[in-house]
Amino acid sequence: MVFKKNFNFFCINILSIYCFLGCIFSIEEKNSLSITLATKDLCIGTNRFSFVATDLNGFFNEPKINITFQNSEKNIKIKSQFKFENFPDSNIFPNNTSNLQGLYVSTINFSKEGKWNLLVENKNNKPYEFQVNKICKSIGIGETAPKSNTRTLNDTPIDKITTDYEPVKDFYKISIDNALLNQKPILILFSSPAFCTSPVCGPQIETMKFIHEKYGDLINIIHVDTYLNVQELKSDFSKRKINPVLKYWGIEEGQWTFLVDSNNLIVSKFENFVSEKEISLYLEKIINKKAKTISEFYKKS
Repeated sequence: MVFKKNFNFFCINILSIYCFLGCIFSIEEKNSLSITLATKDLCIGTNRFSFVATDLNGFFNEPKINITFQNSEKNIKIKSQFKFENFPDSNIFPNNTSNLQGLYVSTINFSKEGKWNLLVENKNNKPYEFQVNKICKSIGIGETAPKSNTRTLNDTPIDKITTDYEPVKDFYKISIDNALLNQKPILILFSSPAFCTSPVCGPQIETMKFIHEKYGDLINIIHVDTYLNVQELKSDFSKRKINPVLKYWGIEEGQWTFLVDSNNLIVSKFENFVSEKEISLYLEKIINKKAKTISEFYKKS
């Protein structure tokens, strides 16, 4: 399967961040990394934390790096090893001229709201400050998935549902509210494939297609485009109309993926890109019934 066109928009955003970070490095020490968060909706509790790292040579893509988190009062420290999660095979995207290949990812449990700092171990970078809120803006892990009435091929032509240039019809055959009735795991992607507004959103729709090939009818995969007027956007993006379904999930423009179990509970959520490997790890726990509670779901194997 070949997916070329959607990635062009992604590359433009990535290259703009790459150029911006290149200017920063003129005043940074040689053995330093600059951090760009891919996950910004952070709150007390379990969070999937992801970021892009950059050094003097460009995007930093080592397999693992160690991170220390510390709150502003300096009375809480969290140490975690982050693994590099790759974007889909770069051969699929020949127009990708940057060396960004993925994101660093780990699961972090924050116990206190406020300002926190991220420090990369064995690097000279300054602490990266970020905010942890008491409650996330997006719907939380463990909450019941909203019964959203989303558009399907039963009521709307496919070219009016999605900006994906090579859509998979199965992603638009059932609405979220109806999928919640059939006791299957549901993988829901909120995004506009042709209009990626985040510099770290990644080729997510392509990853969903790989998941679809792997799991078939064992799960429902639903894509909900960020915008309602997808045809009009192609000539004038400024006229975009946000899909009202997004507000029930606590999200805005951007790219979000939610995994819902057979009990209609949200067991994981991913802001910006999430790899096939990550999704499969969580899906296997649901399909093989390896986790009965949210706490069991996040136990490391």
